[in-house]
Amino acid sequence: MKFQTPVILILLLAAVNVSAATELSLRLRHLSREDGLSQAQVYSIAQDRNGYLWFGTQGGLNRFDGHEIRVFRSNPLETSSLPHNTVRDILRDSRDEFWIATDRGLTRLAEDQESFHQVPLGNGASQPLVRVLHEDAQGRLWAGTDGAGLHLISTGPVNDQLPPGVRNSSVAPVTSESKIPAVLSLARIWALTSDNSGFLWIGTETGLYRLHPESGQLFHYQPGLEEGLPSGSDHVRALLVDDESRLWVGTENGLYRQRQDGSFLRYFLAPAENSAGHQISSITEDSAGRIWVGTFDGLFLQQPGQPEAEAFRAYQHVKDDPYSLAHNTVLSVFEDEGKVIWIGTYEGVDRWNSRSQPMKHFSTVNTG
Repeated sequence: MKFQTPVILILLLAAVNVSAATELSLRLRHLSREDGLSQAQVYSIAQDRNGYLWFGTQGGLNRFDGHEIRVFRSNPLETSSLPHNTVRDILRDSRDEFWIATDRGLTRLAEDQESFHQVPLGNGASQPLVRVLHEDAQGRLWAGTDGAGLHLISTGPVNDQLPPGVRNSSVAPVTSESKIPAVLSLARIWALTSDNSGFLWIGTETGLYRLHPESGQLFHYQPGLEEGLPSGSDHVRALLVDDESRLWVGTENGLYRQRQDGSFLRYFLAPAENSAGHQISSITEDSAGRIWVGTFDGLFLQQPGQPEAEAFRAYQHVKDDPYSLAHNTVLSVFEDEGKVIWIGTYEGVDRWNSRSQPMKHFSTVNTG
């Protein structure tokens, strides 16, 4: 499968607090199962040091060289294969190591880029579902699991001040020594990010946590309390600290940004209270300072310098329009080294090259 000529994609606008009904023209390409993807739901996207794009799906790991897609799958008879076909997250770290989170543990891509090395989490033979990976400014790799807590993969010196559970080994679970000792050791972790102050932010099904790895101090932003998110926002699915050091929090009940005073500003991305547009799946900042928010009801974009009242604009799939967003469920957004935006959906991958055609106009979404 080869791309010879760019395809012009026109994304029709979502009617969400519309200030002007205009079309948005983009130069986009689309990758689907017909083009060689092993499965349509693209959970994660990353780029390796050779420039290849990698897509994590429920049907294996896909490598795209710009012309063809090669699929890597699990094979029980080969210990160097993927441990599981469902790939939840992919991370290229600062040392160019390539890490893959699967439904049966964590693995690392070998130097030959043809095989994988399993990274055991804990001492048991059974490996947990790993949902999210994050590298902090100190080069520590953190892995969030589904029910087996938070794990630290460290290649540097061991810090004895971390909470109990972090031992002098390459991989160890993180637990809490505070009033909630089992929260992080058994938590279902959906999102991880870190800030310039060295704090690790952790999104779970029981709310937002802030961990200081050097001291081991853990703080829970309990929903409904003064310093926490509003009630009903305890399931945190996405996190981002942007270039202005602002914390963004995506929950099943909406998108929030932390103000300087510690309170949280809510962005209403959908008109109806029960809309799937309130369920945030991903938050990404690109090199131009644009904030991309993936939801279960479309893709939302904030361009830098816009006033709060007109902060976000929306893309949605339009039935029978082959040039609209492939699917309203947007699972991942990634910017490659060429500043091309890749959008992982339930129906493959959309691609937008900002250099070939700049943004024009969207519909407007207000804050609350």
